[in-house]
Amino acid sequence: MQKRRVGPFAVNPIGLGCMNLSHAYGQPPSAEDGARLLQRALDLGVDFFDTAALYGFGANESLLGQALKDQRHRFTLASKSGLKGD
Repeated sequence: MQKRRVGPFAVNPIGLGCMNLSHAYGQPPSAEDGARLLQRALDLGVDFFDTAALYGFGANESLLGQALKDQRHRFTLASKSGLKGD
């Protein structure tokens, strides 16, 4: 698979937006199911994960950190900031 440039990073063309793992679109999956999904995506070649501090008011970033902490060298993480939620 040919890599693409995102800033200084080279990533596969398909990434994973993680918002729905802890925010929006109804009831999010359990942390265990979310962690399994993240690990499976990584095993399938996803090497770009997109999150934000706003998603689940920190829960999304915590989920990614817990689920993938031992795999950090395998992916690029995008985390948006400056967003506010009520």
